[in-house]
Amino acid sequence: EASGLASSHGNPGLLWVHNDSGNSAILFVLDAVGNLVRRYVPTGVANWDWEALGIGPGPRAGQTYLYIGDIGDNSVSRDSITVYRVPEPSVKPGKGKPALGISGSVALPMQYPDGAHDAEALFVDPENSDIYIVTKNFGTGVSGIYRYPAPHDESSTVVLEKIKSITLPGNAIDRAVTGADISPDGREIIIRSYTRAYHWKRAKGSSVQSAFSKDPCEVPIG
Repeated sequence: EASGLASSHGNPGLLWVHNDSGNSAILFVLDAVGNLVRRYVPTGVANWDWEALGIGPGPRAGQTYLYIGDIGDNSVSRDSITVYRVPEPSVKPGKGKPALGISGSVALPMQYPDGAHDAEALFVDPENSDIYIVTKNFGTGVSGIYRYPAPHDESSTVVLEKIKSITLPGNAIDRAVTGADISPDGREIIIRSYTRAYHWKRAKGSSVQSAFSKDPCEVPIG
C-alpha cells in the first residue's frame, strides 16, 4: 500500500514513493506513469508507521533532502514520532537490480505539545527547512498544524509548536486529512482529505503561519 509520495527535485520527472506500516524501510523511485525505476534503502531507518513523504532543503546548501514521516498512530498512543531526513541521491536506473543504500540519514524525534495524534500529512518549507505536520483526527474532524523549526536538533526530542487548528467542511470522511504539500517556490499549499482538497496562497515574503490565517479555496482532485 503506497502511502507517501514526493516529486523529485534532483531527478526531474521521477517520483519517490514509500509503503505504509508493516513493510520494510524502502523508498521506491517511479517514473511519471508509475513504472519502477529503482529501489533505495536509507541506512539506519525503521518503518514503524510511515505515512507521509516531504522534500526540501536541509543543513547542507545545494543538497535536497527527503523527509520520511513516521507519524502514523491509529491508536493515538505514541509517546513520540519521528521524521527521517535523508539526502536525495542522484537516481541510477535499474529496475531488476538490488536496492541501493543511502547514507547520511538522520532521525528527528519529536512530540506534540498536547498529547498523541494520528497524522498522515507532512510538508517542508522550501524557504527555511521548517517541517509541518497536519494531524488527521478522524473522530473530531479538527486537525492541528504543527511546526518543527529549523535548524533541526539531531540530539534531542523536540516539542512541536502548534500554529493552527483547521476543520475542513463536510462529513467525517471529507474532514479527515490524508495529505499535504507545498510548491517548490513555497507559494502554494494544499491539504487534502479522502474526498476533497483545499488551497492556501502564501504571499511572497510571508510565513506559512500567515498563509493559514486566511480562508482556503477548494480545488478539484480528479
